[in-house]
Amino acid sequence: MDFAQRIDIALVGAQKSGTTTLAALLAHHPSVCGAKHKETHLFDQEKVQHDGLHSGALLEHFPNSQPGQLLMDATPSYLYLPGCIESLIKHNPNIRILVVLRDPAERAVSHHAHERRLGHERRSFPMSLALERIRLQRDRNPLMSDSAHRRFSYIDRGRYSQQLQRLSALSQNFLVVGFSDLISNPQNTMNRIFAFLELSPITVREAPHLNSRQDQPRLWHLKLAQLLLRRQIHELKTREIYRTGLVG
Repeated sequence: MDFAQRIDIALVGAQKSGTTTLAALLAHHPSVCGAKHKETHLFDQEKVQHDGLHSGALLEHFPNSQPGQLLMDATPSYLYLPGCIESLIKHNPNIRILVVLRDPAERAVSHHAHERRLGHERRSFPMSLALERIRLQRDRNPLMSDSAHRRFSYIDRGRYSQQLQRLSALSQNFLVVGFSDLISNPQNTMNRIFAFLELSPITVREAPHLNSRQDQPRLWHLKLAQLLLRRQIHELKTREIYRTGLVG
């Protein structure tokens, strides 16, 4: 691999919104090379944000890339955590950024269930939401691997408008995709993505449900998250850029 090669595609979010599914679909394209472990977490490291990438970093994460392939980093935390988007664009000003989003209330419930399964979260969903603001305020370094911003940002990560405004202030080279569109109409959704990436389309039979569980959330948990995110959900419904495939 040429060490001058750069990451060409960044799939930046949001967590628990289908990034694993989208990364798998894109990795089937012969012109795309995904990272060895899907998420490189290169640009959510303080050292990389401060010093840039060292010469061997891409070789480590993309050992099987072929000449002419586009390198794809699918790390959803980049959309939310500080400094990541800035570092990505500094690394490659022409990088193409994909944002896959899910109904923020559903995402919050799924995020909490995920942290419970990992053993990071011991509190109930209502208690976790009650504590979220305090946890985030006390978090002095959101980039740490065990930070509250990484683990316990159930509601805050669903405030997509703030994150997309930050992204749009830095680059216009991004595309927002709805998770439900990806699942219900994968071919048309992927065709939009291929066009954005200037890739020839390939046939997509279905979108696999990867890195997901089919547990049904408690209805009142979903209603609670919807209540806390009601302003955000209203904005998602009324602004064209966010509307398709995000909220009913």
